[in-house]
Order: sequence, then structure tokens, then C-alpha cells
Amino acid sequence: HPAADNGYKGGLASLKKGSQPDIQEPVHQMEQVTQPDFDSAGSDSMGGTNLLGEGTEYMPQNPPIQPPPRRPEYSGTIMLKAEPAAAPAHTETMTQGAGKYGATILLMPEERKALLVRKKTQERLSIDKTEFTIGRDIPGLDLDLHENVYIGHRHANIVRRDDEFYLTDQHAVNRTYQNGARLEMGEERKLNDGDTIRLANEEFTFHIL
Repeated sequence: HPAADNGYKGGLASLKKGSQPDIQEPVHQMEQVTQPDFDSAGSDSMGGTNLLGEGTEYMPQNPPIQPPPRRPEYSGTIMLKAEPAAAPAHTETMTQGAGKYGATILLMPEERKALLVRKKTQERLSIDKTEFTIGRDIPGLDLDLHENVYIGHRHANIVRRDDEFYLTDQHAVNRTYQNGARLEMGEERKLNDGDTIRLANEEFTFHIL
């Protein structure tokens, strides 16, 4: 039986012919989530895995900052056979900040030199080579006693080894002497400061500088 037409028909008819009710959807506020700090591998600062909510894409605003390369740390002693001016450039950095770069640069001691004083002429002859050769009338000698025919062509050598000096006879016919004692042919003897060396009839005084 007829009813007042107030826009509501009831049942399914209300969805077709009547006016639809004003329905408001509930508003859900998104909770602001503070993003953890992530490294370049996508892990948080504690070493875990970066877990984001479903459908959420994390876009870092700035590229990850790579740590600067570590400088090598120096310790102990560095031995350089050079003057300080010739030391490698990196040694200047090593000496700065002794707490971190505590290396010490140790210069090698200079090799000792020796001197021969010829008694006949008081000529002073510097020995600054590993092997100092003495003889007569052949090329390459360090001391050529060409005017003395009693000296052998290869009479004797003075050798520096392990910062010590040694006199070596070179099979000289007229022999080699140290402080009056004759060396056997081919024999080697250690020299000391102030020793007298005699080659045939030629005498020298040996000095270590």
C-alpha cells in the first residue's frame, strides 16, 4: 500500500532509485617513521637489514659518503743510506704527529776511510775504495810505483770489508810485510791504525781516518 515518497524505498530499491547515503571513509593518518642511517649496502648502522614497509620505496637524498682511504701507519726504524735532504718525500708525513706516525729514520754510518803515508816522499794517499791495488807499470793500479823496479806488477792490495781493512799479498817476488812480519804468498792480514807496511824496500804507514 502506498507510502509517503521521502526518497527512501527500502531494500535494494534504495540503491537504485533512492538517494545514496553520505558515507565518509575513515581517514588513516600515516605514521611518520624515522628512517635509520643506511650504508651503501642497504644495511642500517647496526649491521642489520634495511626493512621498509610494503609498497614503500626508500630513496636516499644524498649518495652514501665513502670513508677516506686509510694512511699506512709506520712504526719501528727505517734505514736509509742517504742524507736527510735525499730522503723519500713520504718521510716528511711520517715524522708529523709522532703519536700516529712514530717511525724513526736512521742514517747509515759513513764508511771509514784510510790513508797511506809513503815514508820516502811523505806523500799521502787516500784509500776510499773497496779494493786499493798497488803495483808497477800496468793499467788500472790505484798506486803505481813505476820508478821502483823491486815492486811487483801486482804486488799487494788493501781491501775494505765489513768496515775493516786487510792487507793482501799478490804473490809478490820481493814479498809483503806488516810491522816487520812477512806475509805468505796470497795471505791476507787485518790492518790496524798505525801499522807499517813494507812492499819490497818501499815503506808506508797505514792510518784509519
